[in-house]
Amino acid sequence: MNIVRIARPEEFERIAAFYDEMIAAMAESAFDPEWDRETYPDDAFLCRAVEEGCMIVCECDGELAGAGVLEHHGATEYDGVDWNVAAAIDEYSVIHLLCSLPRFQGKGIGRALLRAMIDIARKNGKRCVRLDILPDNTPAQNLYESEGFVRIGEATLHYPDGSFDSVLFELPLN
Repeated sequence: MNIVRIARPEEFERIAAFYDEMIAAMAESAFDPEWDRETYPDDAFLCRAVEEGCMIVCECDGELAGAGVLEHHGATEYDGVDWNVAAAIDEYSVIHLLCSLPRFQGKGIGRALLRAMIDIARKNGKRCVRLDILPDNTPAQNLYESEGFVRIGEATLHYPDGSFDSVLFELPLN
């Protein structure tokens, strides 16, 4: 059974270990976003997300199987995008680092996390949810589109760990 919830502060080490395992597993897969725990997602980012209640986790049979961050910070280039929903920074949420360990894939972890994040954004009165992914991440694109996200376009985004060509998605919540 999948249990999705907001991470607790005392779980930081468990979450850091989850992303360590995730990065190692993805490096050996066909899709590698080239995350690096020294730059992204580094301890400071993960710690802040946990402390601010932005880290959402999914447990499967008591194991941490998936996680993601729901906050209101996108890349600075988000401000110049022609989004479908005109929303001020406090009116939208942004999803980061949504992933599930490969050994749990196919068990609905990603979808459960995504739906929980959408519900949280809706309960917090947000007008939409936004995100960006790498262009070759077809499984993520399929997931987001199946949940109603609309492809907005492509952009080069600048994050602390580098610049990336990205595909932008948005889900109106009205």
